[in-house]
Amino acid sequence: MVHLGIELGILLLAAFVAGCLGGTIARSLSRKFTAGRTSGIGLARAVTSEPLTSTGIVDFDDRPDGLSGPRLGKADDLKRINGIGPRIEALLNNLGIYHFDQIAQWDERNVEWIDTNLSFYGRVTREAWIQQAADLASASIHRFDASDGAD
Repeated sequence: MVHLGIELGILLLAAFVAGCLGGTIARSLSRKFTAGRTSGIGLARAVTSEPLTSTGIVDFDDRPDGLSGPRLGKADDLKRINGIGPRIEALLNNLGIYHFDQIAQWDERNVEWIDTNLSFYGRVTREAWIQQAADLASASIHRFDASDGAD
């Protein structure tokens, strides 16, 4: 009975060591194969570095105009647009898009650039971001005007 307990302990220790080695090897291989790929916020940084027209990605001339920072140091809450969550808001902010009126001014070429370079696959049009942004920008202006005369 004691031998069975010792054998079981040795087998468990061997399985633990094999699992640790396998995990280490898998992690190093994963890093090796994904080293050149970008995702998430890193993607926005990657698409801002240089145009990739030779690979079919839309030219920088079509990229929406961005700002170096939010106006008056305060960005709009882009998450108020249905379809934009924290991750997409961060991507847009990395591209210099901070305000509803910026999105409201996008034309078809800007939408194509965003869809292509950020892999949104038609989300901007399907979720009507431009109309939502225009409505929110208009509401923000009216709210600002109303508070302006409340002295």
